[in-house]
Amino acid sequence: TSLCLWIYCLLFLFCHFSGVTALFWPPRCVTKSSSTRLHLAQGNKDVKVIAENRKSSHEYEFTETYEVGIQLCGTEVKSCRKNMVQLSDAIAEIRNGECWLINCHIAEYQRCGRLQQHKPQRVRKLLLHGREILKLEQRVLQRNCELIPTKLYFNEKNFVKLELGVGTKKNLVDKRDDTMKREGEREIRRSMKGGYD
Repeated sequence: TSLCLWIYCLLFLFCHFSGVTALFWPPRCVTKSSSTRLHLAQGNKDVKVIAENRKSSHEYEFTETYEVGIQLCGTEVKSCRKNMVQLSDAIAEIRNGECWLINCHIAEYQRCGRLQQHKPQRVRKLLLHGREILKLEQRVLQRNCELIPTKLYFNEKNFVKLELGVGTKKNLVDKRDDTMKREGEREIRRSMKGGYD
């Protein structure tokens, strides 16, 4: 036993000074919190957009956006790879301390049996930390905000992610102002382009 203890001590000293610690301690798993990546990086070539809710930018004014995970089954992921997703009527709600995606239509995967098939309009769970759910719940209750999915995409690690916008519904005056601003910017671009010809 003393010989085994002596060998163990020598091995421990060797690993300690050489930097090898996997023999004695398992590697620590470091997970990134979604709060450190709240905003979707624009112009990222590794991001493949599955579906986009273009109507949401016209109907709502967003103050912040979150990148959240979504709980999907295998056939739903396969349908996402074929872009068979519709987000136009989708909303997110917080129920009993959890966040859920409602009215998101993911079409059935054709090359699948009936037993493994998913329901297209089923309620899906969104993956957020507890503190983030509390923050979103405060936004909804205190500021009368709504949680609207704006984009579904594959990130650089090939995971399905959802961009969740937090904002309030625009009234008719805000929509008119946005339309006038858009038309003014279009006229400016058109005149600048014509000026260089």
